[in-house]
Amino acid sequence: MKKTLALLLALVMVFALAACGSSDDTAAETETTETEAVEAEPAAEAEAEPAAEEGDDIDGYKEYVNAYAAAGAPNEEEAAAVAETVNACATIEEIEAVSQLTVLYENVGMLTYADWVAAGKPAADTEGMVSEAEQQGSGEASSGEASGEGGGATLVEPDASYSKDFDGYLQYVKDAFASDTMAPDDMKETTNAGLEAAVDENDDTIAMLIDIGLVVSYEDFLNA
Repeated sequence: MKKTLALLLALVMVFALAACGSSDDTAAETETTETEAVEAEPAAEAEAEPAAEEGDDIDGYKEYVNAYAAAGAPNEEEAAAVAETVNACATIEEIEAVSQLTVLYENVGMLTYADWVAAGKPAADTEGMVSEAEQQGSGEASSGEASGEGGGATLVEPDASYSKDFDGYLQYVKDAFASDTMAPDDMKETTNAGLEAAVDENDDTIAMLIDIGLVVSYEDFLNA
């Protein structure tokens, strides 16, 4: 009887020790998991920092771009429209894809975002820049004919050879721009590419040619 009781006590002690060991292992694993989670939090915060810094850079780049756009726009309305488009952009890629900025990148020397950052984020150098209207004579048409609101370009009136639809209007706009001998070759290439991509009368390239007084609006074209 005593032997049996002693054996039972021994078994109880063995099971008790095993339970304690299991509890210690579980506690250690829990502590390790919690430690790893705490260490991971700063790492996640560190990864989020560049995005916040990029947001600040976007705002600075928008100011830089808008300064060039304001200096080169044919009029205040066009400058305001470009600024509105730029300010609505959420990424650098969207800013650099704004069609009205193409001529500033190619002809004026406005820096892309990467080049702007590499240069130390300089302010826009618009000294000596003149608007598109001023470049084309500030309202002094070579033939003395009336120019549009933008000034500087000789208005090309549509004739009856163009069909009264958008295709006819687009062809009229292309022909009018081709006849503009004052536009530099690189601007012609960019503008022609914009016209080829136009899908309706609200296209930005067409709006620019209306603003400088080279072509009439789509409505006036239909009523002509």
